Amino acid sequence: MNRSVVRLAALMVALPQAGWAAASDRDAPAPEAVRLSLAETIDRARAHSARLAQLSALETAADAALRGARANRLPTLDVGTSYTRNSNVPELTIALPGMDPRTIFPNIPDNFRARAGLGVALYTGGRVEGGITAAEHSRAAAARDVEGGVQDLVLEASTAYWQLVTSRESARVLAEAVASYEAHLKESRDRFDYGMAARNEVLAVQVQRDRAELNRLVAVNSAEIANANLIRLVGLSPNARRRTSKRSSRRRWAPAPRSPPFGRASRPPRRA
Repeated sequence: MNRSVVRLAALMVALPQAGWAAASDRDAPAPEAVRLSLAETIDRARAHSARLAQLSALETAADAALRGARANRLPTLDVGTSYTRNSNVPELTIALPGMDPRTIFPNIPDNFRARAGLGVALYTGGRVEGGITAAEHSRAAAARDVEGGVQDLVLEASTAYWQLVTSRESARVLAEAVASYEAHLKESRDRFDYGMAARNEVLAVQVQRDRAELNRLVAVNSAEIANANLIRLVGLSPNARRRTSKRSSRRRWAPAPRSPPFGRASRPPRRA
């Protein structure tokens, strides 16, 4: 009784979700199939990663800071020019007896000035060398951050890639197992109809079939999650569906004919 209640509850939860998924699939546009290998996935993830772009920009900034710190050891040249326009004023001229007239305050409306200076740091108390050392360490830390970001991205992309592969293969294998359990369930029902099997044996096969169907749904959901994660990593459109290889993309979900598995439910009926 407990097994029947659990099986009915699982079906009550799975069937509405399957109906909603089917309705959403009909309304959604057809997914775009994209075939990518593991190397192509990693390359596209590196090209699309905003985190790597940020770390590269920080590394470039650290390079500029290092060049600026080293430039403090060089002499500095200060050059400046200026121009001033004054108003016209009457000139002040003084004429003394026995002397030529002399202009004390001439009218000069245009004034030009030029200045050049050279500075050399003779002693800085270790400030320049300390700044260069700190900038070098910052540059090395930025380079290590870029390397770590690349390795983390490669690991994340590889994990998502193989998770998608294993989830799809698990869903395919479980679909074949469900088909086998369907055949085994039909055989058990036929034996029950002819009085060659007990009712509990039919229920046991049906429970095994429901468990396989539940595991298949879990594998399909895991594949969808892995597909969405890879789409995010490689920067594809939300409607795209990744295919790991040409060979795996041509496989069909239809289960291959296989002999039904025999387990606890296939025991011969006890004779009265």
